[in-house]
Amino acid sequence: MADELNQIGRLMRALRCESIAELARELDVGVSTAYAWSARGKVPNEYVLAVALRTGYSTEWLEAGVGKAAAAPATGDAPTARERALLTDFRGLDEFNKRVMERVAFALHALPAQVTADAPLQAEAEPAKKAAKPRAAKRIGDR
Repeated sequence: MADELNQIGRLMRALRCESIAELARELDVGVSTAYAWSARGKVPNEYVLAVALRTGYSTEWLEAGVGKAAAAPATGDAPTARERALLTDFRGLDEFNKRVMERVAFALHALPAQVTADAPLQAEAEPAKKAAKPRAAKRIGDR
């Protein structure tokens, strides 16, 4: 997480984002815009207000780090950006695929914690696919 001493860090904390790119997605702005805000040390007030309304954090704290951070939400109540993205994707599925995902989640939940924590994802376990070998140029008349 970002440094909470600056405005970007406080917004990231409120939205539970782990990167400026994730914050940009949450605020529906370009990544370059969010990085510019970070470099400038200032986020437009409209975004600060939107985050305050969405999360329950005080505008004073989000803006300047003054006062109490959160007006209400208990830790863990608000979904992370990753959880919100998964929910959005889930809602876009048809009913059959929603049931498949529910079964997968149930099966994963039933596995011992050690198995799921230590088992690397297939993409992480496989070395990067080797670049395709360039084909030899065909000469006229070769088949």
